[in-house]
Amino acid sequence: MISDGLFRDHIQYCQLTGYHHFSLHQPDRLVDELEPTRVEGWGVVRHAMYGSAQVNFFSRYALSKVGGWHQSFAALRRGGHTEHSYRIFRAQLAPAPFNLIESLIDECIWRDPPAVVHHRINGHTIADNQLYELENKLIADEIDYAPFSAQYQGQIIF
Repeated sequence: MISDGLFRDHIQYCQLTGYHHFSLHQPDRLVDELEPTRVEGWGVVRHAMYGSAQVNFFSRYALSKVGGWHQSFAALRRGGHTEHSYRIFRAQLAPAPFNLIESLIDECIWRDPPAVVHHRINGHTIADNQLYELENKLIADEIDYAPFSAQYQGQIIF
């Protein structure tokens, strides 16, 4: 991270726009991009249906409305952030599941080697969109809230 502006600016953009979720990552990871929002005097927020999540911002309000990541992803130790982002989007707390503040892209130094994507991890299939099939099912199920849990209970619910 280059400066503390990363955190301050996410909070300020949330206050200016009313968007309760932002993802920060390399811009070429946005997929199915929508019309961007221009924030007067501040910059551009790009929106997409899919993206990445090296850095995420969620407001306390958003988390109170949609909860946390679905507990099934604790067993997999990866995944789940896209389904969570879709809950925030469906709750009308952000204009898209992935919202990228363009001016913050250079606030991080990206050391991100090419991913080695397996088609099965821990016995779970990866779909063409690089999400677990389980996560795609949860997105399609349109759950509204996943409770926070202090401890993973050891069950995968699918």
